[in-house]
Amino acid sequence: MWLRSVLVVVVSVLAACGTASVEQPPPASNGNLEATATALVPTATPVVSTETATNVPTLFVVPTMTPSNVDAVDATAIVATTEAGFAPTPTPDASGLSYSNQGETAVIKIMDGTDGPYFASLTMGMTSMEDMQEGYTSYHPLSIYLRTSTGITKISEFDFKDGQHIYGFNLVPTYASGKTFLMVEGVVGAHSSFGQIFSFDGKTLKLELTTNSDAGGLALTMADVNGDGALEAVGDATDYYVFCYACGVKSGAEEVYSWDGNAFVRKQPMPSADATIQAAIIAAEAGRWNVVAALLTDGVTPTNEADTWTVALLKRIVTLRAPKTDDASPFMSALLYGDYDAAVAVLKRYQPTELVDTQNPAFPSDLAPFGEIVVDNVVGLTTTALAQDNTLTSAQFLRGWAQTLLDPQNAAGLADLESVGAVDPFYVAVRDAVNSR
Repeated sequence: MWLRSVLVVVVSVLAACGTASVEQPPPASNGNLEATATALVPTATPVVSTETATNVPTLFVVPTMTPSNVDAVDATAIVATTEAGFAPTPTPDASGLSYSNQGETAVIKIMDGTDGPYFASLTMGMTSMEDMQEGYTSYHPLSIYLRTSTGITKISEFDFKDGQHIYGFNLVPTYASGKTFLMVEGVVGAHSSFGQIFSFDGKTLKLELTTNSDAGGLALTMADVNGDGALEAVGDATDYYVFCYACGVKSGAEEVYSWDGNAFVRKQPMPSADATIQAAIIAAEAGRWNVVAALLTDGVTPTNEADTWTVALLKRIVTLRAPKTDDASPFMSALLYGDYDAAVAVLKRYQPTELVDTQNPAFPSDLAPFGEIVVDNVVGLTTTALAQDNTLTSAQFLRGWAQTLLDPQNAAGLADLESVGAVDPFYVAVRDAVNSR
């Protein structure tokens, strides 16, 4: 069954972007997003202008509505041309699968050339349940067309053929003269999402960047990370499966990519001659984000581009990791933030005897179903922090507690608890409860 609707995408040009230094190339396209780009030779090679579109909100609208950067006549013609390339009924290929277009075809005017305007079309939506049950694979072509006085010519195409649900299609900042940049967003599987940025220079449609997320949405956003007025591509690298997808415990992370004039390159914190910034980098390497936050206050003023990037990147992760009042597990939130004093404070809400046996019905409810996972996280994170600073008694207590949680005879864990016993009566009480098991 086909659903055909003519849509027009209102253009969203977010900002003009500059350049940044190269540090690390972008990742290759995810295997789950396998696609092919087919370049077609137009009747005349166009000369592309550098004119960019106006800055207006992003909306999907029918051709008779405004605002839009595509009129009804062009939108209808482009959609008709796009859908004319689809088989009217699913036809099995050599592997026995069929391609079925289910969704709405969106159209954007992307640039003006000497011979006429260029348009991009993309079929949105996903495979219907009926088609999925019959083994069909969805087909979402991202197509580039040139309209001249003699008709419409397809210039290039990129085909999504792995069952992706396409839900986002926008223009993004023009990073290079004579090029247009497009963002496509979608979902693969139950939760995974992706974002991709393409460039088009009048002849070639090129995949520039792919980001992936476990969240099922917003795998790619645009933001001015370093405050220079240019927008970077920000990929969501958060781990949403610390316990399980629906458990609400996540470890915040992201990947920032800046256009260097030729490609998107990943930005990373760089070693600094500034003692405070360098101390923040070292703390971040050990996952001590509370220390990073304390170091990088508003009083820290970077004096060069590398430090500006480093401070901006670290502050963003601090914001992602900072515990929230509605966190599913305050203990894990404090732990993933590197605030071991706060993690101990959460444990102090319970009686020591309730904290030493995962089989005890009184064991904390936000930890009870995930004993081994908690142990692995606590031991791994605290060991890293203690390697950097062996005076962190709260971290040493937590490591000792975790090591004896599943094995009350664990020698290393008992040694940790014994070592910090004099620091806090609570530590002694937990140690004695472990010895009494």
